[in-house]
Amino acid sequence: GLLEKNGRQSFSEIPPELLNRLDKNLCNNEIPLIDLTNNKVMYGTDALLEIVGGRFPLLKKIFLLKLFKKAIKFFYKLISLNRRTITAPTFSSKGFDCTPALNVKYRILWILIGLGIHTIILIPLQKNVLSNSFLSHASLIQVQLGHAFLILSNISAALFLNKKKAIEFLGQMNMLCVIASLLYVPLIFLNKAFLIPTFINNGYLFLIIFVVLKEYIRRMSFANMLPLNNNIVAANLLSLIAIIISLLK
Repeated sequence: GLLEKNGRQSFSEIPPELLNRLDKNLCNNEIPLIDLTNNKVMYGTDALLEIVGGRFPLLKKIFLLKLFKKAIKFFYKLISLNRRTITAPTFSSKGFDCTPALNVKYRILWILIGLGIHTIILIPLQKNVLSNSFLSHASLIQVQLGHAFLILSNISAALFLNKKKAIEFLGQMNMLCVIASLLYVPLIFLNKAFLIPTFINNGYLFLIIFVVLKEYIRRMSFANMLPLNNNIVAANLLSLIAIIISLLK
């Protein structure tokens, strides 16, 4: 990383004397940097620019330009406010809770970006991979319709939840689709470059299904959907199975 390993500490490991120097409210939304040499604390993009500037002084000068600084602030906020959804972390009982506040605007924007990613990835996936797999009969229109059905079923399920939990559920489902999309990318490139046997594509696709299913259970537990909303989770899985069956025909 940009910081030496001995210069980084998680919130659960930070000593009380340093913890007391932090603004607890700012820490939730902006990652802090404590400069022990100059006895100051920086947050968010200021901390990021300080770290980058220490390694790449020229980049810091560029990033301080008004246009770049605004862009960095926007992307930093987008990632920082959605890091709970991106990583679905395991919380420690030590230290303090640094979970970012829910910002509906940035959460919806993140979901829309993710939606765009997995919608676009489906195009080369169907052309290069699915056409040479156990889903070879599925056309691009069928794949996109199945994708649309899954999105609508997720939105329908979210209607039975309170606002905060619904947004968390949709965020986690979106991240699962993004993860699956990124896992497809190596297989797409391999199929574009080489003539890959069908059984290899099938094996890779089943492996992705296994990985995503395992991650699905973890993220649904994180979002408090399991065991409190087993009926919604079951309906969600049945929708996915129905889509796969429809693509087999």
